[in-house]
Amino acid sequence: TGLLDIDICGPSAPRMMGVEANEVRQAASGWQPVWVNDALCVMSIGFMLPSREDAVVWRGVRKNGLMKQFLKDVEWGPLDYLVVDAPPGTSDEHITIAQCMNHTHNVGAVIVTTPQEMALLDVRKEINFCLKAGIKILGIVENMAGFVCPHCNCTSEIFLPSGADEHQKGGAAVSDEKSIGEGSLGAASVGGGGAEMRGAEGM
Repeated sequence: TGLLDIDICGPSAPRMMGVEANEVRQAASGWQPVWVNDALCVMSIGFMLPSREDAVVWRGVRKNGLMKQFLKDVEWGPLDYLVVDAPPGTSDEHITIAQCMNHTHNVGAVIVTTPQEMALLDVRKEINFCLKAGIKILGIVENMAGFVCPHCNCTSEIFLPSGADEHQKGGAAVSDEKSIGEGSLGAASVGGGGAEMRGAEGM
């Protein structure tokens, strides 16, 4: 599996995967992605910056060119899946990756939200973008859905439920469209012991 971080201005995949100290190497066959383990490799502009505090101040043309390089010039090797981590919104990154994947089979989107109405406003736009671009929506994941107490392991809902799973129940809290795949794929809670993932039926 490959993980491609196309958040050019805010790359976070290297830190989240625990490989921030690694570097991308150039070979005759192209750039070599950074391997997290035997089954997962990562590519991100974050590996190319002198420090994590460095800002990438690029216009759309340079960002688009780098994303195309990530797809064409990286020696990914045989992959079962290529997971593309995109920033919020519907900007250059999303348009470029959608165009590059236009003739690729089995392309789908998993939309990540948090339980606040402001976040759901962006999610509705993401859903509409996917529908216009012809990208199948596999489902929705709600992040920060609760806090798991490190002492008693009880989960507290700090924020009111967003209703992101209403499609699974026949509602339309996120969008009025009917093509949201499996609806809610689950909810991720955070706490002192790490993250806990709950299935949609447990929300």
